[in-house]
Amino acid sequence: MSRHRVVRSLNAADILAETENYDYDYDDYDDENYEMTPEDKAQMDKGKMFVRNVIGQVEGISDKDIENALWNYYYNTEDTIAYLLDEVHKSKANKKSQKKLGSNKTIPVKKGDSSLYLLFYFIFF
Repeated sequence: MSRHRVVRSLNAADILAETENYDYDYDDYDDENYEMTPEDKAQMDKGKMFVRNVIGQVEGISDKDIENALWNYYYNTEDTIAYLLDEVHKSKANKKSQKKLGSNKTIPVKKGDSSLYLLFYFIFF
């Protein structure tokens, strides 16, 4: 029961006045203005060398991509490698599917063909 008394005796105006004076400036914490500490730079260089040694010179992976992935995965090289190789695989798969869709096949359309027939023709042929 004493908890209820404490809640009832709270003064909401005092609590709100305390938070009004606080400066919520979130712009100071964005990643673009962040300068890496010497320890971060050492970890970044070490991780970048390790990732480059493991995956080699894969087309589509730049040093900036490696740095961004290392930063996002908190310098975990295994997760970084998995992410980068997955991204390369996805981009290659997208290119293959775009080549398939980009082929200029002519479709024979007869009078009375339904759109469902044409849909199956696109999918299976």
